Amino acid sequence: MTPGWRRAGGGEAEPRAPALRGGIDEPAPEATVSRDRVVVSGWNVADDHPALAVAVTAGRRVVARALVGLRRPDVAEVLGDEHLADCGWRAVADLRDADGPTALLAVWVWAAPEGPALLAGTREVVLGAPVPDEPEGPGPDEVLAWLDHPEADAPLRRGTVRLAGWALTLGGPIGAVDVEVAGTRVRARLGLPRADLAAALGVPHAEVGGFDQVVDLGPLPATTRTVRVVARARPPSGPWVVFADHEHPLADAAPPSPEDPGPAPAAPARADRRSGDLDLVVFTHDLGYGGGQLWLHELLARSGAGTAFACTVVAPAPGPLAEPLRAAGVAVHVTQDYPVRALASYEGRIDEMAGWVRAGGHNAVLVNTFSAFFGADVGVTVGLPTVWAIHESYTPAGFWAAAYPLDGVDPGVVARVDGVLGKVGAAVFEAEATRRLYAAAARPEHTVIVPYGVDTGAISAFCSTTLRSQARAATDLPSAARVLLVMATTEPRKNQTTLAQAFAAAAGDHPEALMVFVGDTGSEYAGALRRYVTAAGLDDRVRIVPVVPDVLPWYRSADVLVSASDLESLPRSALEGMGCGVPVLAASVFGVPELITDGVTGFLFEPNDHGAATAALERVLDLVDDELARVGEAGRRLVVERYDSAGYATDVLALVEGLRERPDATPAQILGARGGGA
Repeated sequence: MTPGWRRAGGGEAEPRAPALRGGIDEPAPEATVSRDRVVVSGWNVADDHPALAVAVTAGRRVVARALVGLRRPDVAEVLGDEHLADCGWRAVADLRDADGPTALLAVWVWAAPEGPALLAGTREVVLGAPVPDEPEGPGPDEVLAWLDHPEADAPLRRGTVRLAGWALTLGGPIGAVDVEVAGTRVRARLGLPRADLAAALGVPHAEVGGFDQVVDLGPLPATTRTVRVVARARPPSGPWVVFADHEHPLADAAPPSPEDPGPAPAAPARADRRSGDLDLVVFTHDLGYGGGQLWLHELLARSGAGTAFACTVVAPAPGPLAEPLRAAGVAVHVTQDYPVRALASYEGRIDEMAGWVRAGGHNAVLVNTFSAFFGADVGVTVGLPTVWAIHESYTPAGFWAAAYPLDGVDPGVVARVDGVLGKVGAAVFEAEATRRLYAAAARPEHTVIVPYGVDTGAISAFCSTTLRSQARAATDLPSAARVLLVMATTEPRKNQTTLAQAFAAAAGDHPEALMVFVGDTGSEYAGALRRYVTAAGLDDRVRIVPVVPDVLPWYRSADVLVSASDLESLPRSALEGMGCGVPVLAASVFGVPELITDGVTGFLFEPNDHGAATAALERVLDLVDDELARVGEAGRRLVVERYDSAGYATDVLALVEGLRERPDATPAQILGARGGGA
């Protein structure tokens, strides 16, 4: 039965009017407004969801269609439902054709795609003269932008705050967006899905016109009571434009859970705790394909897990890497995810898992990614030597804000995990830039850089026995194309939508250029990428391919590997591409410039900047094949000499074994005795 309808007396279905709630924020009743530009805004909820569409009429004429889905956390708080936070809308009406000195504006709301328009409210206004010298509409280079969150004057809590909105010009994507909070200015992530914007403006790039960024307010002085938020957009050409400048009251952070966790339970005495054969339990966040997951898979394969020593991998969900692990003799234990909304529930699960580890006779713990923080907590709780490999280039506060919804984690859980970070025997990082992000929480002497690596022998063997023409045939890519490969799971931090827009701007003079995205996950973001490519008329110039288990044919087919990710410690795809002799063009973030020297072993460009990405693509497309080959060969030599995975597998296993022998030893002491680590 269609939602919103009921059957009366067993007969035909009769419509049931949805329960409509909402209000008109502006204009004020009987306000005097300009005839040519009347801002109408408000919010509406129909039954249990935000309005799907909103229009404004004057008389019998539709004078505006609104942008819907704008953030209204104040409404969600009052209504007690976070799912209603996107119920805001905003429209700009043109009333120059209205007769008389006043106009009655009516707001109409659609609650369902097949349902009728519902009258949500009216507002009478006094019509003033049109604003002189105003163009009839925005020009192609005029900045159109809006800060959805936080709303003007809304109180902010100490801790992390998300700033989100949209920005573009009618002529093309915005160049860059900066958000400034309490005097600290940072670049926002671009290219986020905004289907509502696309429907309202009708230009292809509006489909991915959103932006967001997370800022940590925790370090502000305790005496700070207000915070100024400024948002700026830079068009493709021209100066920065301020489109939001608000002062917000600053409230204290949410108090920790009242439950006192008390000391961690002591592990029962075991005579073989630091003797005998290694029995390693590994906690990981995911068993799917991805850089962090493949880091672990390669480490276990290169170190002989399952044959040279007993190993069990614990993950909160199944995935395609489980079967290869089992085939190698590694036990795989799939458990449920760990609760974080309430400290008591979290502690209960930790204690339950700690008992499981004790009962299994495991004598060391390896934790893969910060997202698997629960494994580190289990290791510390049981009192086992624990090595924590952290790949995410966030601060700890930034991680919680990015990984969980607002107020989705008990502050007591956050505090406990912060404490665990300072207790593990070794915190392993792939890049110095990432280690610095965790310096305040981890013990510096127990952190260590162990560079990522790949199986350079297997990569070299494949490339030496597979011709480019054979790889192109296997991947169904045209032999004459200059292929720009983007090898990454399709998600916002990888910035595929920014690359697609930059390619649209750069590829006009290069008809041979083809951009190939490998890693479609079927997510909302991946769908927005597909819709933009089609709307921009790029279907014959851009290909989007699902995640593939065998990536080497794609690297062998590529002329350039491109990465626009704004959050990378040391990307596996860059190492794999360089190992194949493919020159890499990458955003210069965190550990990437520690790997790539611009113009020598690869090419770099500024992250989250449409203009920089466009110029970078033009740069590599303009290079002759010999120059690309020179840079590709330099990168290949670097990876073969310094980034083979046998190195990091040996170092990480040495840390595990060293901590079993000397629990108080530092990573430098353990690896220094054998000439490894940093």
